[in-house]
Amino acid sequence: KGALVEAVDRCGAVEWLPLPAPPKPWEDVVLSDAQRDVLRGVMHRAAPGTRWTPEAERLLLERLGFAPRQLATEVQKLATAVDEGGEIDEELVRRLIFPRERSLEVVRDAVLRREMAPLADLVEAGAAQIPVRDWRGQRLDPAGLAIILVGQVASLLQQLLYLRRVAVATGTDSDLDPRRTSDRRWYGRTFKDRIAPQLLGHVEAHRPSPLARSGKPPSVWTLGQLFAGATRYTDDELVAALADAGATEVAVRGPMALAAVSAWLAKTLR
Repeated sequence: KGALVEAVDRCGAVEWLPLPAPPKPWEDVVLSDAQRDVLRGVMHRAAPGTRWTPEAERLLLERLGFAPRQLATEVQKLATAVDEGGEIDEELVRRLIFPRERSLEVVRDAVLRREMAPLADLVEAGAAQIPVRDWRGQRLDPAGLAIILVGQVASLLQQLLYLRRVAVATGTDSDLDPRRTSDRRWYGRTFKDRIAPQLLGHVEAHRPSPLARSGKPPSVWTLGQLFAGATRYTDDELVAALADAGATEVAVRGPMALAAVSAWLAKTLR
């Protein structure tokens, strides 16, 4: 209606282009500044007065993409989970919004904690044609599960290896010890104010990098989780896993895709 009808009248013809099959091309692109402004308006109208940390807002918008209706629903859910005047942070968004039961959301924690069981569950579900969901909660085609797992795990391992080298470069590698990072007081007493600024300074000065692919470094909270995860591997283990990732990526394009990725994951996380 309106200007569209007038334009068709002037042209004298219209060609119908059907929507492409999912996933649609615009679902995986980086949000533009204009789109972010629209989505921030949606967030304000859905939960006026709610305060957000920059990291929480970025995680929510990047994961959901340009999906205003879904965003409004999720924002209202988050707003009810904080006290009046409280602030929504990245941890709350991860905990309440993104599904974890047979979901790709478990991959990150499994790699950082070096736990095979959650990933084995995904592989077994894919082999049995049981639905596995992506980061937005949408059903994932089982045929694409293996290659996605390889890509996501390899990306995390690359971040951990890079972070270990950054720790050496900044003189903070003495804390690359799981006995230190497992202490509940380590993040607040040591990492947040002493280690994180040094790491972030190095990451900022050497962009782009595995820790700042989109131009933005991770939040201090996320960086602390990655640092703790990096203590559970040695450099040699990470290098070997990444060296094997290429052959695994080739293998998962064949008939034994899930078997290939399962073997690689078991070797990497053992």
